[in-house]
Amino acid sequence: SEINRQVSEIHTAGLQACIHANGDREIDMLLDAYERALKQSPRDNHRHRIEHCSVVNEQILRRIKRLGLVLATHSYVYEHGDKMEAYGPGRWDMMHPNRSAIEMGIPVAGNSDSPVSPAQPLRRIQSMVTRQSAVGKVYGAAQQVTVNQAIQAWTLGSAFASFEEQIKGTIEPGKLADLVMLSDDPRSVAADRISEIAVDMTVIGGRVIYQRDEQK
Repeated sequence: SEINRQVSEIHTAGLQACIHANGDREIDMLLDAYERALKQSPRDNHRHRIEHCSVVNEQILRRIKRLGLVLATHSYVYEHGDKMEAYGPGRWDMMHPNRSAIEMGIPVAGNSDSPVSPAQPLRRIQSMVTRQSAVGKVYGAAQQVTVNQAIQAWTLGSAFASFEEQIKGTIEPGKLADLVMLSDDPRSVAADRISEIAVDMTVIGGRVIYQRDEQK
């Protein structure tokens, strides 16, 4: 009843709800609250979010799609794959459901959950692509995504999740000139080496604020 009340108040006020929910039972409760609020006060393009949405099934994903929600999913298997052990291999393919959500057309935003895992986009992208822990074990290969899909989640996907896709998320005229230049193309190196790519230059607002010393 409390989550129903809070979601209803947020939704009725015209705001975006961004709510942390990890377990499938908890996610179902949150979906009930979102569905209830949307039924009482229909609203397009609300972009209400579920932060992390870790443990799901196909029914949950279908509801998320129908309700027009955005997922800010985990991409921290590299550091925290061992936390998935207790769920067993039978559930790993439906945990942190990046690929399933993307293929269903559910908006996915990159998320480090810092300081739970470091706010290092290249490592997070690598984790989404490989689903491999630091010791080399793969957790949920069915949810591996392509490098392009992971990059999109961490750029345009994140901008969309915060209603900022008109000013950031892609490099094009009229948007903020916030970008990096990398030493290698993430699509051409081995997937488990993506996090080793160096940042050669960082540009914020069209101004170079970092440039790697080639002598180092």
